[in-house]
Amino acid sequence: MHNNMKDQIDDYFNKGLVVECFQAERNILIWQYVADEVEFLETQNKDIQQLYSFIQLSAQTNFILCLGKIFDNPSKKFPTRCILSFLDLINSSSLEVEIVETSNTIKLLIENDCPTEMIDSVKNNNSALFPKLFVKHYRDKYESASLKQDIETLKLMRDKVAAHNEAVGDLYIDFKTTERLIGFASEIIAIFGMAYHSAIWRTDNFSFIKRDAERNALFIKSNIERLKNK
Repeated sequence: MHNNMKDQIDDYFNKGLVVECFQAERNILIWQYVADEVEFLETQNKDIQQLYSFIQLSAQTNFILCLGKIFDNPSKKFPTRCILSFLDLINSSSLEVEIVETSNTIKLLIENDCPTEMIDSVKNNNSALFPKLFVKHYRDKYESASLKQDIETLKLMRDKVAAHNEAVGDLYIDFKTTERLIGFASEIIAIFGMAYHSAIWRTDNFSFIKRDAERNALFIKSNIERLKNK
């Protein structure tokens, strides 16, 4: 692959998908860790209650905005590092991309119920065909009715609540929706990262992005424990 194209694809992958997926996971966990301790926090003084209320609200806004970036729409005027732009970038390249890890990529493809032709293209080390099949498969999944409904729910929250303050009544996004959206993004990250970077992002349904996010959200638990031990 031409270095400029490879650098751009890697930039969209790392900064558009991996970083935003990590931040979404981290902020969801921060929100949850505060929610888990609401009963205790309500016994604390007003300043502490306001602090954790602010942290939780900020975490909610952050995870909606981070997920919104991942599922944003492509723009020619102001390029966005979203999933669709990432797939478009791979698809627009007529240059062959070397698959650097075959056996573990095949394992991930099987684990995620990917089409047989995708698996065969990796087995045959067909570096011209695999990216096209990869893009087609995940574009089709992106356009599925269930995922589109989840994306619509997310964008409604982002546009009406997080980015603006419209008088639209109560809006809500449940964690099963965010889990499905993050799951879709992390599947793309796992397969692309393994095939082209020989990097393990997710295996046997264990997400290393979520593990790192948990480590980076533990400060909430640590601080609440200090309050309990005062």
